[in-house]
Amino acid sequence: MQKLNSIYVVEDDLATRTMLLDFLSQYKNVTVKGFMTGEACIGEILHSKMLPDVVLMDYYLDASLVAKYTGLDTLDKIKEISPQTRVIMFSSVDYDNIVKLAMEKGASDYVIKGPKAFDEVKSIIEKSFSLN
Repeated sequence: MQKLNSIYVVEDDLATRTMLLDFLSQYKNVTVKGFMTGEACIGEILHSKMLPDVVLMDYYLDASLVAKYTGLDTLDKIKEISPQTRVIMFSSVDYDNIVKLAMEKGASDYVIKGPKAFDEVKSIIEKSFSLN
């Protein structure tokens, strides 16, 4: 089983991003970084040349004047740069066609935001990676 070294969180909502980063800090000796935009995450990957093991990403990143990449655009770029990175889409939207599209584009999992979401993320991570 692969050792978990790094988790990136891409979430445009500050409160949600902060909660996720606090939650993921439970994993000792794992680098956890948060980004408001897909561009910032991609820039970090390219600049640092560190490929994250997991990217937890909001499906609905707003493409705006500040950010041009949506969640799916960012997913495409991450999979292009680092096919082995496990991308978990994290969204409040639970439509079969959106889940299917995210999975077809390379997301490994799709978690619905809600009361059990953090437990689901924890379960996915702990089943997929060695934490020692």
